[in-house]
This record gives sequence, structure tokens and C-alpha cells, in this order.
Amino acid sequence: MDIRTGELSNPHVIKLLQAHHNDMLKHSPVESVHALDVSKLTQLDVTFYSLWVDKIKL
Repeated sequence: MDIRTGELSNPHVIKLLQAHHNDMLKHSPVESVHALDVSKLTQLDVTFYSLWVDKIKL
């Protein structure tokens, strides 16, 4: 298991974030879906973590 900070330029992370957002939109009212754009996640006051197991993110 590997916990990493950043990784927001990794295409696997971006794909996971997009899939999660799309799933939220499918199952929740639009007014209940809250997400930051990837560019906002890279701000200095935000720490983004990803968990990798055998080089696959979870």
C-alpha cells in the first residue's frame, strides 16, 4: 500500500475522479453534488491524497 500526495496529473487519478463525479450525478440530485475541479484540488491550501495498491489506485 502506498499513500501519495498530489498525483493529480496522473491519468488514472483523473479518470477515477471523473467516474466518481459522474456516479454522484447519476444517483444524487444536482444540488446535492459538490466537487472541486481538478485545478482547485491543486491549490496550495488543499492536500490531495491517493491510495495505491500494486500500482492501482483505490
